Amino acid sequence: MTGKRARRGHRLLPVTAALSFAAAALPFGASARASAGREDRALVADLRVFEIRRSNSDFSPIEGLAFPVASDGRSVQLAEWLATVARRVPEAYLAQLLTLGPFCVPSEGTVRETARSRGRRAVRVRIASGPPEENGARTLSVGFALLQGGEVVQRLRREAVPIEPGRTRFFSGRDFEIPVSRYLSWFREPGNREARGRLYRELRDHSVFLALALTLRREPRERSLPVRLRPPPDPRLRDLGPSLVGPGRGTVKLRARVNSEGGLRDIQVLETTFPEVTPRVIGITAGWSFPQAAGRRVLLSFPVTVAPRTTKPEGPPH
Repeated sequence: MTGKRARRGHRLLPVTAALSFAAAALPFGASARASAGREDRALVADLRVFEIRRSNSDFSPIEGLAFPVASDGRSVQLAEWLATVARRVPEAYLAQLLTLGPFCVPSEGTVRETARSRGRRAVRVRIASGPPEENGARTLSVGFALLQGGEVVQRLRREAVPIEPGRTRFFSGRDFEIPVSRYLSWFREPGNREARGRLYRELRDHSVFLALALTLRREPRERSLPVRLRPPPDPRLRDLGPSLVGPGRGTVKLRARVNSEGGLRDIQVLETTFPEVTPRVIGITAGWSFPQAAGRRVLLSFPVTVAPRTTKPEGPPH
């Protein structure tokens, strides 16, 4: 994928507010019942991990990057998340790498979960109570770490993140830069040493940053587990077109909701080996049908193949 194509692919509609509220008069006693209802709904968090890749030395868009989005993360497409970041960090290649969660955030204590293990390498999410705001309101401390053999090799952290159910907080910064070698080891799967070397040469002149997006929302405490599905017999996921990594085979893991007609909706990227072709993969999966899982939340994990390049790229990706 060239820089020009990458940028053009991300000129998309912005994220719209996912929630709107209308004031309504409640009958006597309704407020107490509503309060009790809130107590039955847990505070749940999703953590999305994005890649921001730049080929120039102007780091000002990254410095202190932090902004809210009025969305609880549901019914928001990948293209909308990318467009939201693109407005803040122009002239950059953007991709979503992971979605971690949902995590149940307790009123006190710490959520610590190690996920996405790949051999000796893994990532860990840590969500804990943070320093209170001046008005005494609770905040969260959010950490994301890369582990090798159980030891932390790089830790990203943000303190005093406001607790705002129904909203998403993006944050990144100069301290969220990740060496290209670590990016390859934790987030890509070059097929062999030669492929890794080729990909490293493609990226070594770029700066790679991670951006985290913490989404908080209220959900019922009792929820059914998602159903694991397999792709249809002919998923049409072969030879998806040239990718930065070149020819290869990888994996895409998605989470989605199946509507009453069996179609996939609210498709979320849990993990991807080839972020450059993931938007196309999502477009393909949107046409799949699973009527047997209507109304359920589902997980899908399947292999994808990327065809070799046939022409020389126009320039390095941005």
